[in-house]
Amino acid sequence: DMPGEEIASAFLKTVEYCLSDAGILRDPFLLKRVRRNKEGYVSLKLLASFRKVRSLSRKWKAVAYSLQQTPQLALHSEGTKVKRLPPLPDHDESPLSNTLIVLGISTDKPSVD
Repeated sequence: DMPGEEIASAFLKTVEYCLSDAGILRDPFLLKRVRRNKEGYVSLKLLASFRKVRSLSRKWKAVAYSLQQTPQLALHSEGTKVKRLPPLPDHDESPLSNTLIVLGISTDKPSVD
């Protein structure tokens, strides 16, 4: 039971975004999963469990079928996992990488200066 062209295209766009630089840096859980595998593969069953993918279909084999023709991702020979082809972007995981510290602000007299 393979997905129609419209559903396959939606799967492809969703998974490509999840594994893109912007998507993966916003998802620490997925980033950790990709880094956990030395070749960078992530389970299609895991991706199929994501809400955006699950809303299209719960069948991971349909996701695998949809990812066969993308130049940005590589489907494992077993067809059970996928990886991004570009290397992972640099990412600072320290808490300060997402923290802004502002010093020397006076609360006495607000001004435009």
